[in-house]
Amino acid sequence: MKVVILETPYAGEIATHEDYCVAAMRDCLFKGEAPFASHMLYAFSNVLDDDLPLERELGMVAGFAWGRRAEKTVVYTDLGISPGMADGIEQAVKCSRDIEYRQLTTWRKHKPSMNMVAMVVTKEFDTPLHVLRSRNTYTQIVKARHAAMALCHKYNGAGPSKIGRFFHKDHSTVSHALSQFDRWNKCEDFSRAIRRCEKALNIAEVQNVV
Repeated sequence: MKVVILETPYAGEIATHEDYCVAAMRDCLFKGEAPFASHMLYAFSNVLDDDLPLERELGMVAGFAWGRRAEKTVVYTDLGISPGMADGIEQAVKCSRDIEYRQLTTWRKHKPSMNMVAMVVTKEFDTPLHVLRSRNTYTQIVKARHAAMALCHKYNGAGPSKIGRFFHKDHSTVSHALSQFDRWNKCEDFSRAIRRCEKALNIAEVQNVV
């Protein structure tokens, strides 16, 4: 396998960028390449905090060190070229390393990952993901948890078992959450929050007219 440095966006829409990076890494692997993405290893996994300039710089320097062992840099451009990607490209030029620009024809923006759905819900309900995954039964947290599970089921297509693994809950807890969602949704404030989540996910609300 050829060792390659992978360049995709990180900052901004982190959940989308994480999904995109995973898809790009798979694309590399199936092309017979061994991809290295410093942002996936250090930032996505919370080894380093990308919001802190010193830690962001440390991650980039580590990535450049790996780059000296790579045969080329591959840049995936469907989501544009971020400043961090531009730095990686500049470093490849300095090292006289080949650069290849690519796009993912199979990239699907219309199906959000569970991680993306969870991030939208945690922002809307001001409830961190680790709290959604906890045993906290405070009403507002339960509402947020049920919203996240229901939206994952509706828009990602995940079943109760997969949703349960993501939220650290058993099958029966997820099934109960899905059954309770319609009851919560009769509340005007909750319903508005759900619509804002759907808008944030760029999903058009489908209304069934009887």
